[in-house]
Formats: sequence, C-alpha cells, structure tokens
Amino acid sequence: MIVTIKEVAALAGVSIGTVSRVINGRDRVSPATRAKVQAAVDQLKFKPDQTARNMIRKQTQTIGLIVPQLSNEYWSALAEYIQEAAWERGYTMLLSTAGYGIEKQLSCIHTMAERKVDGIITGINLSNPDEMRLLQTVSLPEMNIVSLVQKLPGSAHICTDQFHGAVQAVEHLIQLGHSEIAYVGFASERELGYKHALAMHGITPNPLLQVWGNGGTFQAGLQAVMELKSQGSPFTAIFCWNDMMALGVIQALETQGLRVPEDVAVIGFDDIPLASLVKPSLTTVHQPLELIGKTVVQCLLDLIHGKEQVIDMQPIMLPVELIVRESCGAKLVQTQKL
Repeated sequence: MIVTIKEVAALAGVSIGTVSRVINGRDRVSPATRAKVQAAVDQLKFKPDQTARNMIRKQTQTIGLIVPQLSNEYWSALAEYIQEAAWERGYTMLLSTAGYGIEKQLSCIHTMAERKVDGIITGINLSNPDEMRLLQTVSLPEMNIVSLVQKLPGSAHICTDQFHGAVQAVEHLIQLGHSEIAYVGFASERELGYKHALAMHGITPNPLLQVWGNGGTFQAGLQAVMELKSQGSPFTAIFCWNDMMALGVIQALETQGLRVPEDVAVIGFDDIPLASLVKPSLTTVHQPLELIGKTVVQCLLDLIHGKEQVIDMQPIMLPVELIVRESCGAKLVQTQKL
C-alpha cells in the first residue's frame, strides 16, 4: 500500500506544506517540527514520488556527458570519474559519443535537451568559426553547460594547463639532446607549447615535422609516421598530441625497424592507464582525471543551482605533470652515464 504525504501530515499533526518543506530541505521549519515530521516519515516508511518532485522543481537530477569517443582511454576513464562525482551528489548521468563531426555533436546536444537533463558536460572541440556559429543556433545560453575542451557560448570552462604541459614535454626532449623534434596532432594549446619550447631554445619549427592527426586515434598515429617518413625531413623525437596517437607512433616506428627510444624518442599526453603498461612504457604528460571529474561536476551543479557567475569567470585551469618513463630515452641516457 502506497503511503501519501497527506497521511504523513496527519500523523505528524502538521500541514501538507510543512511536510513538503521538510522533505525538500527548505527553511522556515523549526527543529521540533522537523523532528515530528521525520518521525512520521520513518514510522510510515514514506517514500517521496521522485518523478513528481522533479516536475515541481523542473529538474530531473540527471546530467549529460558528451565525449568524442570511448575507444580513447582518456575519455572512458574521465567518464567514470564524472559519473562517480555526479552519483555522490545525487545525480545520474547520460553518456553520448559524438566523434569529431559537428552534425553528430549537435544531434547529441539536442538529444540531451529532449531528455530534460539538468545540465551538460561536453568534450566538443570545434575547429573553425563556422562550426561555432552553427553551434550557437541550438541556443546554448539557455542550457547549463560546462566545456572540457574549449570555451563555448554561454558555457563555463574547465581545462588543464595544456600549453605548459607541452612545453615541459618538448623541453625534456631538448635537454636529452634532441633538436629535430616532430609534432603529431592538432592545432591546439599543445601545438603552441611545442613551438614555444623550440623557440625558447633557438630551434626553428620545421613545417615538414608537423603532421596533423585525424581524430587523435591509434590509427592516426600509425598514419602520421608514414607521412613524416614520406616528407623526408629527419627527426629523432616525436611529441604526440595524446597517448593513443603516441602508441600508434611507437608501433609504426617499430614496424619500420626503428627502436624506441634508442632511435626515436616518443612522448605522449594524457597519461591514460595503458601508458604505464606498454613496452616501452610511455613518457607522457599526466592529466589529473579524478580532480577534473570532481571539478567539472561541481561547476555544473553551481550552474544548475543558479550560480551563473561561473560562466563569466576565467577558465578554471588545473595543473599537469610530466611523467618520465622509458619511451623518451631518459632512463637510457642515465644508464649510459653510469
């Protein structure tokens, strides 16, 4: 038999409105009255109708997460941290993968809106102004959105210090004696950090050593090595936009008879779980996934609860750290010096 809020009010000797305020954690209820209502709730084993409560609040206690792909361990691991952080705060999560095409990204946003999610966390990365203008047609300012990759119209933005992470990686290669350093990836803060590190050490970036990847995948890393080799400019090290590309790069190099790190040093970015397990283990820039997950969920909940000033704030930037393993050759250099 279903217990109603009316029965709770009768047992507690208070109005239905008072019971509602206690259940929803509202003010204007004395401690004594609150205790009476809670005792009645416990005695009757009353369970509020969550659907009805959500309709009144105009909230579903659900957030959406849109990521490019789950085959990249970075996004799958981050999705788990975001889901856990949301769960701890009483929210469930809908997950969609959108690839890197604007049409599918827009479709995911529309689907999330139709499902009445309270807010969206997105890993969308738009590559040109036309895509940004098209995205604005979906009325982003009317939604609660936190972006993980780039600042979108009407959204808050959480990011990591990708520029300085790339600088750390490339400077490490330079300190190991490399000057012919290739870049495999996208036009991004990581690419700017790569160029900045070279310039700081008087090295002119070679356009023939910059290859634009397709989707940041393992396959893109394989293809990038083919392009670098075909362009004929020598290189002794490669800085990759992410770890998945770096793993593809290592396999392609080894397929061509080049040893990592003896012949070519390789550094990735993200520090996905697989990075420490492969051979040679991957030197990479660590991104604090658990901290990102907790921070982005808290930021989204601030938006949901009306703290719109987070939209106007500067992006919340989290630190990164270079993790030195085998693929850069640092351990090999240390051994040779002994």
